[in-house]
Amino acid sequence: MGMTEMSDDDLERFFTAARRNPAEASDVLLTRVLQDAQQHQRAAALAPPRRAGWWRRLSLQLGGAPVLAGLGTAMVMGLMVGYIGPSVLSDLTGTTAPEADGAFDLFSAAGLFVAEG
Repeated sequence: MGMTEMSDDDLERFFTAARRNPAEASDVLLTRVLQDAQQHQRAAALAPPRRAGWWRRLSLQLGGAPVLAGLGTAMVMGLMVGYIGPSVLSDLTGTTAPEADGAFDLFSAAGLFVAEG
């Protein structure tokens, strides 16, 4: 059996007939649906609550998504500064690094700890 083409008028006739005589669910069907829903509600109430995962617990202890975003940004910046060094950052910011112009030396005694010999 092949499919027959239907025009919009044919479909509209079907829709009009369905609007005139709406289908109603039987009382037996509604009772079965309500019983099924009550069984699922009881099962959900008796189920133990799910424990949050370790990532969610850590996130909540730290302060949520905004804090994690800030920590992630600080970690990426720390890795970048540690990898390329602060002197390269002066090229990005347009300023000179403190060790380049000798403005101040925070580790003047550091040579004592790294001296060979």
